[in-house]
Amino acid sequence: LKINSFIDTKVKTDNKIANALIELRGIRQKIKAASKTTEDQMVRTKSSFGISQGIARGTILNFKNTRQNVPKNCIGIFPTSGVKYTTQFLKCVGVIFLNGSVTSHGAILARESKIPAVVSPTTVINDYETVEINGITGVVKRVVDRGN
Repeated sequence: LKINSFIDTKVKTDNKIANALIELRGIRQKIKAASKTTEDQMVRTKSSFGISQGIARGTILNFKNTRQNVPKNCIGIFPTSGVKYTTQFLKCVGVIFLNGSVTSHGAILARESKIPAVVSPTTVINDYETVEINGITGVVKRVVDRGN
């Protein structure tokens, strides 16, 4: 408890562990401020990759808040793989996270629920477009309806 009080008040002590934790907290705050995000998710990816195997085809919906309904055959695009959107992405046939990692909350739940999922930070797809995602390779491709 004494160490926690030093860390919270940012007072340097002769305790090396407390000093290291003070420094780490300061670094985390700087990173968070620099990224200008309110999300707790700190992982920033630069390229697409698969995080939960399988292939899913469905209609895109970009989720902006936790009150949006999940339509049938939806492939959801979520800003984070953190806990915020859990109840929504578990109802999707496929998931695209704009940031995350293979060990993030969303990745683990997608694998456990057998929902194909990818992290694809550069994906820009409009709502209601049909896409196919490959949870192994991380490929997201638009499906062109050629008419029957």
